[in-house]
Amino acid sequence: MSNVIVSSEPISTDKNFWVIRAGKDAVYYDHFRKNNVVAIGHTEGLDVGDIEGELSPEDTAAILALYQTNLAAKREAKSVISRQVGQVRQFLTRVKEGDTVLTITESKVLAGKVTSNCYYDETELKIYPDDESKGCYFPLRINVEWGKAQAREYIPYIIDKSFRNTGTIFSLSDEDKVKTLNHWLHPIHFVENEVRCSVNIKSRKKLSNRELSSLSTVFDQLELLANFIAEFENPEDATAECFVQYLNDNSSNYGYKLTAQHAFMSPGHQFIQLKGTKAQITAFALAFACIFNSHIVFAEQGANNAVLSEKVIELAQVIKTEQVRQSVESLEAEMQKQIVQDSEFEEPVPSEDAML
Repeated sequence: MSNVIVSSEPISTDKNFWVIRAGKDAVYYDHFRKNNVVAIGHTEGLDVGDIEGELSPEDTAAILALYQTNLAAKREAKSVISRQVGQVRQFLTRVKEGDTVLTITESKVLAGKVTSNCYYDETELKIYPDDESKGCYFPLRINVEWGKAQAREYIPYIIDKSFRNTGTIFSLSDEDKVKTLNHWLHPIHFVENEVRCSVNIKSRKKLSNRELSSLSTVFDQLELLANFIAEFENPEDATAECFVQYLNDNSSNYGYKLTAQHAFMSPGHQFIQLKGTKAQITAFALAFACIFNSHIVFAEQGANNAVLSEKVIELAQVIKTEQVRQSVESLEAEMQKQIVQDSEFEEPVPSEDAML
């Protein structure tokens, strides 16, 4: 089983998402990835005097003025000057530590967390130290902690469609896009009193209603499990026998709160959301991971409850029947892989008591 590091704290809503291209045709993609940076080359070749290192507000103003003057001297159209200077201004002033940045090629998407403010550095960026090919000299740079590269064919369509924007840098700020990005980046995460989980449907065949219906029934049963176990002050008092009876009594008349957003394109995604108490949404997250053969380790100290985790595993076996396993296998359904980890906490060393 794979381990998934999950923050028990809600995702901050004041972080921004940026797409920053790695030069024309992504020629510097590997330079960005290997050096843990993003960079833009608009000001390459300009004489910026003694500006170096992290930029002060005065440095930023000076660079923008120099760049605008340079474009005007080349007799660029006012619309071009406005657009180009605006792009540099965004990179210099709006990309902040903790923001998420994406860089792309025709076939891959790389996501990461911004870990520095913008700085000026003219040293060569190489893919390997002894690489003799020409490196990247883009001088305006921001450090990034990259996650794992993903194939573009597996990212949600609403995000891939945004990449048609040809700008060097642009933000993804639409509410639906931000919600989808968080689902894609964080397979299980919390937003206020809601848990959000992501399923990756990798099957390329035509999806049958029976298989999809079976998966939906599983999620309903996970909600019942979460509600059932949350009623006990001591999780150890929740028995499998009582849970079976609870399922029989409530499956057809329970007031389900779970919602699902479908993006079934074979392959595609399913995004699950459930509102509830802290106990309910925590139990749902634990059970959801268990169904897809994954362990959750909450990142924050004191957030892991070994008794609750063990009991959720026990009760989830009631749901995890052979029919469910076959449906999951047929759909090639799996929990969305963890792409980036919140840079605000360190990955803990899992222990027997802290793991599902």
